[in-house]
Amino acid sequence: MINYHNKNVLVCGTARSGEAASALLKEQGALVTMKNISEKPPANKFDIIIQSPGIPFELVEDSASYVIGEFELGSQFYKGDFLAVTGTNGKTTTVMLLHHILKHVGEANLAGNIGVPLCSLKYSEIPCVVEASSFQLETIKTFKPRIAAVLNIAEDHLDRHKTMENYIKAKERIFENQTEEDFLILNYKDEFCKNMANKAKSKIVFFNTGEEKLFDEEKLKLVGKHNIENILAAQAMAKAFGISDDIIKNAIHSFEPPEHRLEYILSIDNIKFYNDSKATNPNSTIHALNSLKGSIVLIAGGKLKQTDYAELRPHFKNVKSIIVYGEASNYLSEIWANFNVIKADFNDIAKLAFKEKAENVLFSPACASFDLFENFEKRGLAFKDLVKNLGGANK
Repeated sequence: MINYHNKNVLVCGTARSGEAASALLKEQGALVTMKNISEKPPANKFDIIIQSPGIPFELVEDSASYVIGEFELGSQFYKGDFLAVTGTNGKTTTVMLLHHILKHVGEANLAGNIGVPLCSLKYSEIPCVVEASSFQLETIKTFKPRIAAVLNIAEDHLDRHKTMENYIKAKERIFENQTEEDFLILNYKDEFCKNMANKAKSKIVFFNTGEEKLFDEEKLKLVGKHNIENILAAQAMAKAFGISDDIIKNAIHSFEPPEHRLEYILSIDNIKFYNDSKATNPNSTIHALNSLKGSIVLIAGGKLKQTDYAELRPHFKNVKSIIVYGEASNYLSEIWANFNVIKADFNDIAKLAFKEKAENVLFSPACASFDLFENFEKRGLAFKDLVKNLGGANK
């Protein structure tokens, strides 16, 4: 591990992860400069740069000889095992479920894209469940999970990675430091994931929706076929970690679904409202559409991503109407023109959806939130407020 003592270090980003990285570096005797950057820092001024996941790597890569993220920095000081999950969709649900399973046998930390910054967990010796994004994996050096999983790969973040090949390579870094003693859990039904098996040194375990399940689907609180894959991934990781089948089964049955991920809100006049604000790409919305039974009013919109929204069209068979809002509304109403598309202001979407009288109202935007909201969480909370204000609600 690099010696940080007396090194000039630029920490990019002043949010929680930046604060945690700065505190750890100062403890190691580093000379820390902390700031948000919007342009390339001057070359040779810093020995080390701690890159924020929100800042493109090419903005800082030539400005210091050693560039890593807070994620990598924190992992260098962590003493326990990592159980790490990446993929395009389902990461948060899977890591929260896996953390829930591990808590049934002892203590466990939760970090990365969810939970606390890794740098704040320095020297901890208990297992750590980590959600790893492509942005975080871009700048790893030594990060090595004992158990890693890649859930699925679909088009996403191409504005940052430029090509699917670059995006997949970033995801594959999750297992690049693994050895024959480690485990890699892969989705057998995803061709991109299957191909990764040939590139890894670790022990490969595939999960498959056709395999024997340790759980009873009737007892699950998670909704949707895609969540079966997430559960199977967590199940495989827990088994590889040595947890018994009975403990895994009981933990899965007691798990409560996380907020903003095909989250049931309430019913009004037998119309069920779902908040799927975390669906920030078409693939996530496809999963949600295929998970609900009965007629659907889909609410979509936000800030467009560089991906193909026409791929949603074959999945509209149960969709009675589509309400579009925000920056994407003109584009989506054009590309889905042969369906019943209604353009609306965000504040009117729940009211208009209710008037359509389908069995389900699905808020699954398929777009980023940044046109109107700081993040998908605030977007989801705003939608839930709109639904609860409709009146006459019966939970």
